[in-house]
Amino acid sequence: MAPQDGNWLFGFSVTRRTDATRVTRIDGKCNVPGSITSGYTGALMCAGRLRPFAPGLLAGLVATAALAADGALVLDLAPRLEADRAGVREGDRLLAWSVPSGGTAALPATGSFVSPLDAGRVQIEHGSRVPVVLTVERAGTRLALELEPGTWGLAARPPFEPADLERFLAGWRRLGDDDEAARAALAGWSELAAEWRSTAPERAFWLDLERAQAAARRNWIDEAQSALAEAQALAEVSGDPFERALVLERRGFAFERASRFEEAAEAFRESLEAYGRAAPESLVLARAYENAARIAWWRDRLDEAEALGRDGLAIRARIAPDGLPVAESFNDLGLVAWNRGDLAACESFHRRALEIREREAPRGLKTAYSLVNLGIVTWRQGSLGEAEAYYRRAIEVYEQLRPDSVELARAISNLAIVHLSRGHLVEAEALLGRALGLQEHWGNRRDVAHNLTSLAEVRLARGDRAGAKRDFNRALAIKEELGLGVDRVSTLQGLSRAAADPAERRAWLTRAREVLEAESPDSYQLAGVLLGLADVTAADGDAGEARTLREASLRQAERVAPGSVLVARILTEVGRAALDAGDAAAAEETLGRALDLLLDELPGDVEEAETRRLLAGARRARGNDEAALAMLASAERVLDGALGGGGTIEERARARAAWAEVYLDQIDLLARAGQVARAFDVSERYRTRGLRELVASRDLQWRELPAELDRRRQMAESRWHRLVEARREAAASNGEAERAEFAGARRELNEVRRLIAERAPRIAPFAGSAALDSDRTRRALAADTLLLSYVVGRERTWLFAVDAEHGPELHVLDAGRAELERRVRELRDELSRPSRRSTWRVRAATLSRQLLGPVADRVLAAGRILVLPDGPLHFLPFAALAVPGAGNGELLVALRPVFYGDSMTALTELEARPRTEAAPQLVAFADPFTGPSRPSGPSAGIVERGLRLEPLAGSREEAERIRALFPGPATVWIGEGATEERAKALGEGVSNLHFACHGLVDPASPLDSGLALAAPGVDSTEDGVLQAWEIFEQLRIDARLVVLSACDTALGEELPGEGVLGLVRAFRFAGARGVVATQWRVGDRAAAALSSELYAQLRQGIEPAEALRRAQLTLTRRPETAHPSFWAAFGLFGTGR
Repeated sequence: MAPQDGNWLFGFSVTRRTDATRVTRIDGKCNVPGSITSGYTGALMCAGRLRPFAPGLLAGLVATAALAADGALVLDLAPRLEADRAGVREGDRLLAWSVPSGGTAALPATGSFVSPLDAGRVQIEHGSRVPVVLTVERAGTRLALELEPGTWGLAARPPFEPADLERFLAGWRRLGDDDEAARAALAGWSELAAEWRSTAPERAFWLDLERAQAAARRNWIDEAQSALAEAQALAEVSGDPFERALVLERRGFAFERASRFEEAAEAFRESLEAYGRAAPESLVLARAYENAARIAWWRDRLDEAEALGRDGLAIRARIAPDGLPVAESFNDLGLVAWNRGDLAACESFHRRALEIREREAPRGLKTAYSLVNLGIVTWRQGSLGEAEAYYRRAIEVYEQLRPDSVELARAISNLAIVHLSRGHLVEAEALLGRALGLQEHWGNRRDVAHNLTSLAEVRLARGDRAGAKRDFNRALAIKEELGLGVDRVSTLQGLSRAAADPAERRAWLTRAREVLEAESPDSYQLAGVLLGLADVTAADGDAGEARTLREASLRQAERVAPGSVLVARILTEVGRAALDAGDAAAAEETLGRALDLLLDELPGDVEEAETRRLLAGARRARGNDEAALAMLASAERVLDGALGGGGTIEERARARAAWAEVYLDQIDLLARAGQVARAFDVSERYRTRGLRELVASRDLQWRELPAELDRRRQMAESRWHRLVEARREAAASNGEAERAEFAGARRELNEVRRLIAERAPRIAPFAGSAALDSDRTRRALAADTLLLSYVVGRERTWLFAVDAEHGPELHVLDAGRAELERRVRELRDELSRPSRRSTWRVRAATLSRQLLGPVADRVLAAGRILVLPDGPLHFLPFAALAVPGAGNGELLVALRPVFYGDSMTALTELEARPRTEAAPQLVAFADPFTGPSRPSGPSAGIVERGLRLEPLAGSREEAERIRALFPGPATVWIGEGATEERAKALGEGVSNLHFACHGLVDPASPLDSGLALAAPGVDSTEDGVLQAWEIFEQLRIDARLVVLSACDTALGEELPGEGVLGLVRAFRFAGARGVVATQWRVGDRAAAALSSELYAQLRQGIEPAEALRRAQLTLTRRPETAHPSFWAAFGLFGTGR
């Protein structure tokens, strides 16, 4: 997602970004640890409207003895904070306070409230560290109420005459309305303050402060400073040092809110000096140090910020050792450490703050702040499980204390970021939707716009173009209404990506260019927009304009970021265009320049691999095949060491599209050179690379991986991604220091991979284990098995035929991806619909000649056929193809058993696993009760895009037949008993597992595909969908066979080389030697018939591949099920025996 300016500090939005705070964003929201103003923003409800407030500040900071005369009444309360919990109510008159544990040098243990400003000072000096007893008067009765340490959430006001009270409240109620109403409210308050200035100066002073804060909240800085000037005049008359310090502090807050940091720093410096004279040993003074430190942090003066923060900490530690005020200072110092990039120190400070807050105020709002801080830090470190846990705990606190708040919305958004980092698109979409609902009701419109853009990005990644365009357009309308300027660019870029038509994409990017040229002509971002505009312009058929735009992009990048990764990226695209235009010499020269830059700036990344691949293409075009092959081999080595899954959603998609070409180009060159064995070896590496990419799309929590090693893995991967992201967004590197950091990160990744292979061999393939070569493949094959390995390229397909006696034999088929996609789609359309006509045979015959013709003799000579499909061939039922030369047009299903695999490496690993020799035992799940509605959790999105879940009456009959046929113990769960909990509880004693239910396919997020089981009960923690990622993580079985008698269960995301994921691979990883699954929607009656025949064959001791073939043949001999729509969808994936 496109980076934008804007940090989010516990709900306090500003416009600042430095290299030190760059992190992965959703629509540019840079989530950093909680602001050192974390006690200074919040929300109150008044008359059903959002009422902003500042705990301890709205009521004022100090008692003003010279002005005070009226006492104080409770104006408003934050729900569920300490005052509300203790029983304080709106309208209570505050009479006195007492501190059982004793007072401090700055404030005695007991006293009377003579001004509303007293409430703020008592809270800071006493309420933030120890319990305080308030004496209040309510309806003529005095009450003693004890407030626990923490945030009081209490706003006080002076007593008013009835007429004045009505005038004040009229303004109070209108502050949350539109600008016009708010200005009218402030004008009314100004008139009221003017009337009081001579008769009740203490009220005028208090109201001037309220006017200033209300104006500052809307960034009306002139109005705020005007009100503060009135307050300052009254303070000068009174001569009270606290009043002057308070006005200066409020002036600093107003300037800070407006991002006028120089003026804020001066105001806070003066207020610090004033508090130092008025109360040299006080928590109010510590607060003043905090304010000064915060502004130093904003100005990137980190040494100054730390020194000021430690001065404030020293005061707090003397007054309240290990108390809540000390936690505030730890929070501040943690933020400074964050900006320095010292995550270990940052985490330590925030952990210390959390320890204090959980001990002293476990139900406090600031405990949630610390939890969010630690969530951000651990997320940044790469410890995603910890980050998720911290955010969930924070959300629990917010749901209790602020269930309808922006704070809750932002915690939920942060949790969504964690899910995005882990590849959990479905969960992220659900969380962002929930956060958006809160922000639309309680937040500001800028928050809403950012969230809409984020949500649109996730929808786009999940293939929902219509939903993405809707949300992008809503976000753009808000940003334009608010006049956010450059902030619109990310949304315009998103709209371009969401558009399918090149002309529309071009129009959106043209608008983005116009915004940047008008408002940020010297920006790094403009070069990227120009490059994107060049790409869509070329796709729109305007090659000349595209070349002009690339040149403009390069000039901009070399001007604002010479020697950067962006320059290298643009050079790569210029070289690609030259290669496409046939100018190989120019392409080689330009791509060589790009590679040199990448070797300096971003070594070992997928961008280097792609540049090497294009450079190989240029050398090949110039007739130097040997040099091209060497360059491709080096590109593969880079890919082998590169880490998948990092970067934005768009960058991950681009990288995934590029890596396959590295392997395909090698295969093509080697095939032309007659080096068949080497070409086969590359094809197997191609398949295993796909597995790594697929699993990298979601951060799986492997059961086999020790917790400490898993955390080390996450932190090593996060460190690498962090370095890569920083280099992609920065100007030229700082030379040797950064190169050394890259080298250290690479060494750590390699060591983690070595440890994983050593301690968790089951998951080693996902960490980059070696692929089988042709010789080991031959030795791994059974004597009667013929391996047909297909690799589909853009213009041709390579078919490798291997058996136990002969190494690979290569056939180059004159059919590329586009042609095969079309032919397979046409055949599947006919196969999936029952018909008396046999027109499907004509389409099947064409594919048979193309795919089986060159190896027909070897197919007929073999006992079993193992197919490794690729690309569109994953969707082709080979059993329904006729074998050329077999006579009478006999289909493969009539001649030989067929089974499928992803790669020989994966199949061999599966065969090598130790197996138990337990007695046969079956567990079946059939016709689950799906209820009137499906789950409301993350899986709801799958169901909405998938099937309408009708009852499967035939599956009950299917399950009972299977129970009767199975030779051993059989457990059948039907209806409400077919639950996700029972499926996850399965152990290694189950030899056969059968699911007769709906299969739900999510092509955009394949690990979220699942089996729809019984609708969960009210108290269930599950969602009723057994998803592929859950099987990977939680299920471990030792099953001879898993049968997924469900619609579309073999489908999922088709990745180059590694094939369709679906649920098949998940069950095989979980321990299934073979999985029978469907390739298209099958009626429950047909599924029941085939399953019954399958188990009848298995009961006779027939191996699974042959048993499935015989079951399918039985259906072909029955008139009502002879059409392939009833039987051809079923395939066996796995070892076949």
